Amino acid sequence: MFFFWGPFFFVFPVFIIYMVVRHIIAPPKRHHSRWYLDEYYRSFEPGYSDSGPGEESNQVTLYKLAYKLEGRITVSDIVIETGMEVKEAEELIQSMVDNQRVRMEVDENGMLLYEFPEIIARLKQGSSHERSSDDSDSETEEDKQNPS
Repeated sequence: MFFFWGPFFFVFPVFIIYMVVRHIIAPPKRHHSRWYLDEYYRSFEPGYSDSGPGEESNQVTLYKLAYKLEGRITVSDIVIETGMEVKEAEELIQSMVDNQRVRMEVDENGMLLYEFPEIIARLKQGSSHERSSDDSDSETEEDKQNPS
């Protein structure tokens, strides 16, 4: 019977002493070594961006630029507005071309334009809405002047 329980009476106290000494010499680490991968894997989650909350992504900047320039931009516009290198601007806009939200077109002068159909449609809808409201305003003014 001593042969079976004897080693445990020796090993268990040695293990306890080892854990106490280890804790005193080097406190336990709070972060495991695998946790450094969390940030890497988080980058694959939808909506994740490296930029802080005050910064915006390059794609958001291009959409704002396209809205400002009425839905049609060139690589030169991107370079001027964002300060990117030409090659970086070309790669970014090319990566966004999907023929639904961003289209690549060549105009009659041979210039390469990138069109944002959603923005163009919204601007056209907004301008036609403004025109119709302007027409209704002018009609009401005429009605006020000539109440027949």
